[in-house]
Amino acid sequence: MVKLYTDNHLKFTGISDLIKLIQIAGERANLELKVDNRLSEGVFIFIDEFSSGYELKKLVKQKRLKSLKYILLCTEFETNGSCGLSFNEFENLKTGLSGLIRFLGHILFWTPKVIRKSRILGKITAVGGLLIITPFLVVYKYTNFQEIVSLISDLKRRVYMKARRKGYEKFKTIADLELKIHPLTSNDSKADVLLPTIDSFEHTSKGNIKVSGTETVYRLKKCNKFKNLLEQRSMDFRFDYNGTIKFDAVERTQIYEFAYQPAQSENWDKSNPVKIWRDMHYHGALPILDKKFHDHHIEDIAITKEEFFKKEYDAELIIDKIHEYSEQAERVNSKIFSQVKKLESL
Repeated sequence: MVKLYTDNHLKFTGISDLIKLIQIAGERANLELKVDNRLSEGVFIFIDEFSSGYELKKLVKQKRLKSLKYILLCTEFETNGSCGLSFNEFENLKTGLSGLIRFLGHILFWTPKVIRKSRILGKITAVGGLLIITPFLVVYKYTNFQEIVSLISDLKRRVYMKARRKGYEKFKTIADLELKIHPLTSNDSKADVLLPTIDSFEHTSKGNIKVSGTETVYRLKKCNKFKNLLEQRSMDFRFDYNGTIKFDAVERTQIYEFAYQPAQSENWDKSNPVKIWRDMHYHGALPILDKKFHDHHIEDIAITKEEFFKKEYDAELIIDKIHEYSEQAERVNSKIFSQVKKLESL
């Protein structure tokens, strides 16, 4: 039996949409996939998150002792920038901080997740981190509070991604099959791309627009501009944005006509197929992108911000694109899950 292993993630909420995406794709290929964190026997699919060295050692040991089969699903973009091997590093750090990220990433990798959950430790590390970066704040003249908060948040993310990449490289060496959620997540041309499956989509005229993505300073700027354009052009839409971006819990589904999807940062240069699928699947919303990168087939379904404001999109053409994409996704995923089934018989 093929199972989904999730205990390597601290929070299930961060991967719930990916779990659903994998399960739907599996159902289309007549393969029922359930979450099971008991490493007893069979084949296990892992969504990449191996930032804990101790946890990784246990997974490797269990695989060897019980002859388990591991499938790795790569979800983050491999980068090799100023901090060395990491994920999603599309912007270089200021001089001096890259060495700090490398050091703290190594420390985090060997810090057990049980200790990371401690609130007291969290407060201590927060104060310690602030003391460490204070000289950089002075040198580079950071005075705006929001900029300082954004910098600290970005540094925390970079440290985490550094530790995560370290474990990811180790896990890849033992994985029996490697899959990708995006063609550009890794340089491995042999890894197949799992395509999100769109069951059905009805574009309703609700007259409302949601924002998609976690809150970043850049996204807030883009949302403010989007809101101003709606007001300037007197477009009769309710934009679900009031200066902050709310966390989108999939349990609380609400139907929207559109979903505005600004990129995470200015230098972000990749599409986000999971986000496009998520807004269509859970909210029935047609995604609006600032621009298209032409690196994933599902991106063809979405419209650009320019097309939205100029009303240069055709609802019937979009439905045709969805049918065309769905047929392609079924063909590609059928091939992938046939490989998965073969692992069961080995």
